Amino acid sequence: MEDKEVREDKEVRLQKLMAQAGVASRRKCEDIIAEGRVVVNGEVVSDRGAKVDEDAEILVDGKKIKEEKKYYIMLNKPAGVLTTVSDPHGRPTVMDYAPQLFDMALRVVRLFPVGRLDLDTSGMIFLTNDGEWANSLMHPSFEIVKTYIAIVEGHTSDKALRRLRIGVKLNGRLTAPAEVDGRHRIPRDKMQSFRLERPNSPEEKKGRATSSIRIKIHEGRKRQVRRMCDAVGHPVISLKRVSIGAIRLGNLRVGKWRYLNKEELENLERFLAIHTEKARQAAEAAANVTDTAE
Repeated sequence: MEDKEVREDKEVRLQKLMAQAGVASRRKCEDIIAEGRVVVNGEVVSDRGAKVDEDAEILVDGKKIKEEKKYYIMLNKPAGVLTTVSDPHGRPTVMDYAPQLFDMALRVVRLFPVGRLDLDTSGMIFLTNDGEWANSLMHPSFEIVKTYIAIVEGHTSDKALRRLRIGVKLNGRLTAPAEVDGRHRIPRDKMQSFRLERPNSPEEKKGRATSSIRIKIHEGRKRQVRRMCDAVGHPVISLKRVSIGAIRLGNLRVGKWRYLNKEELENLERFLAIHTEKARQAAEAAANVTDTAE
């Protein structure tokens, strides 16, 4: 009985293993399975929802598949670039700045962005071919902290900063408390990396005051930082994401990329492991409460 349970624990969906090996997207892999082109341990499998042992020998069109090497990349996204794999209107996307990588069979590795960064926002974004890692990292329940530097209109008052810290209402719902530093100053040699999104704005023409704010949030609402700043009377002129969790953008130039190093990946893995365990304990506690109530 225990052996059977162990085998079932090791079983995963066939299309998932195929996608991890870089055969195609999961949906396309389902079609390939249905067409009878997949052989598992010597037997043809055509059930789209089939589960197999993760150590099974899998052949697609007669060729054995191998798990694709995983890549984890940091990109300093320029403002005016879409966070998507492709755009039907031909606008620039983050993939225009990504490296072209190949697997051992000389097939192009399919990278994709992790999460999103608004069109007009610059800064750190991750690219990867590891779907599970990406889904875990961006799951709302993990509440990973993201740090932004915003250049806003006017001199920020203590009242405005306090409102940002305790939360402002967006669409009738209060934002979570944020860590806000209104005394942040951008070094002169770093100013060029903060491209003004409205270079001909009235503030710039008339020489009106601007302020720099460092803000940390763990929510991911659409255009959240911009909307928060609007709500306290300080519209954003330029916005840049400078860190995700403990991973910092550092001196990576705009439009350039680099691989995440071992220490950074281990840091993120520890973060995910801690929050996965917390989620498991919370689920167990909720189940115990339900059992007690019954």
